[in-house]
Amino acid sequence: DSVRFEHARGLARLALALRDVLASGSIEGIGEILHEGWRLKKKLASRISDDHIDRIYETGLAAGAVGGKLLGAGGGGFMLFYCEPHLQADLREEISLRELRIDWDREGSKVVYCE
Repeated sequence: DSVRFEHARGLARLALALRDVLASGSIEGIGEILHEGWRLKKKLASRISDDHIDRIYETGLAAGAVGGKLLGAGGGGFMLFYCEPHLQADLREEISLRELRIDWDREGSKVVYCE
């Protein structure tokens, strides 16, 4: 339907905005882009999130995150948050999930954790 198509177009525009932010060498604005992407993606389908994931996301925002993104596929995955450095300790304490630290890499994604 046309409403979902407009949400998908919005996500495409955000992807381009994120590319531009990253290409600029600055990370200013990433949190807002992630938050708007989360908001639009949840409008695409009812099964994008659930109550548990929504609580994690809302807790993250309340603890200082500007935005976030669910990564991975059905039945498991990761929640990525963007948070200013001075608020990160509060975010870690409030979320109380296992943390995987990430860093920028020009080689692409790699497996960093296996159970």
